[in-house]
Amino acid sequence: MDDHRLNVLHLIDPGLPGGGGCTLKLLADVATRLTDVRHDLIIIGNAGHLDLARSMGLRPIALLPPPPKVARFASRTFRGVVSELERRRGRYDLIHGWTQRSAEMCGKALPGRKRLTTLAIGPDYAWGVKHLLPAEKHSPVSLYAFNTAVRNDLVVQGIAPESVEVMSPGIAASSDDNLKKKAAWRERWKVDDKAFVMGVISQPLAWTDARIALSILIRLSLTERSIRMVLHHKADCRVDAERWARQHGVDHFLIWEDALATPWEVAPGLDAALAYGGVFNAFGPRPPAHRAGRLFAGDGLLPVPGMLPSLYVMSAGVPVVAEDSGAAGEVHGDELRSLLVGQENILRMCDPIVRLYDDRSYYETMSDRSRKVIATRFALDSFVAKLRGIYSSLGSAHRCGMATSVAG
Repeated sequence: MDDHRLNVLHLIDPGLPGGGGCTLKLLADVATRLTDVRHDLIIIGNAGHLDLARSMGLRPIALLPPPPKVARFASRTFRGVVSELERRRGRYDLIHGWTQRSAEMCGKALPGRKRLTTLAIGPDYAWGVKHLLPAEKHSPVSLYAFNTAVRNDLVVQGIAPESVEVMSPGIAASSDDNLKKKAAWRERWKVDDKAFVMGVISQPLAWTDARIALSILIRLSLTERSIRMVLHHKADCRVDAERWARQHGVDHFLIWEDALATPWEVAPGLDAALAYGGVFNAFGPRPPAHRAGRLFAGDGLLPVPGMLPSLYVMSAGVPVVAEDSGAAGEVHGDELRSLLVGQENILRMCDPIVRLYDDRSYYETMSDRSRKVIATRFALDSFVAKLRGIYSSLGSAHRCGMATSVAG
């Protein structure tokens, strides 16, 4: 192995909140551009998750079966796998966990190792959160949240505010052949060019309430506008939504599409997207939780859904109408404020949708601004550069002279 090459081990659970296709895509883009680092990847999950990682262009070197929810039960197995990998491939300078459980496993099994944790969503359970932090009291910050909402969730679960920083993720620019892709998606969904197609996005997909989407669709159908709604089959309350759709005669306006798990692929076929949570998601700063509550069940709420899907579709110029959570507000900023809807009445999402449908000039403005937001505040090159600096500061001193190659 080249002694001047940083050796990083990545861990990710594609089947857990925050570790699905969007995070794998981000990891793949990082590995492609951060060329002076050897990236090894362990997938925690099943063969389907392994195939998903490979479809992103990643080459995992090991597959671990999903452990029980309490990660310490898998620490011995994980420690043995890392030991064997290091015997064959050399010692890892840094271990990078991309999900809560993978980071906890590393912290429990290898507490003395240099490690980094980046989280797309906050912790959805309280057990083992302390293992997200390194054992050394004076070590550099190694816990990063993708937005302020994630940081708030971590602080509520007992992480000291000074121990976690916000680092916005980066998204690659969308391809130029979107018109050709749009025609292919419309043909697949059997909709004509006059239909206004909206995709319901979330990370994870199961945290979005299909009934809300159906309520919005029913209201819009009464205006005689040609609307279609695309949802993933894992959306919460799917059975209820399908029943309501049949009862109101709008079931033919619903499209169930599993490719929403990879929103950058579906984005060219969408005119707009909806991003919101479910009844168990918390928005804004949470109240302090009792210590026993944090230990056994957190505060009874799920974190704010991750915003990576919104970033991916926005990079394709797709406006995202979103619930005004801390995460969505941070993504949209002042440029896209008119697409945000207050939490007190999420069905008011109909208002910006109607405006996007009726006013072509407004639609084009929001589409252009969406692209610009990604290019200026969520550029992939910026994220890679920040990650390079963190790798350098956490890695061994004699391995800090890395070079970053930005492809494309």
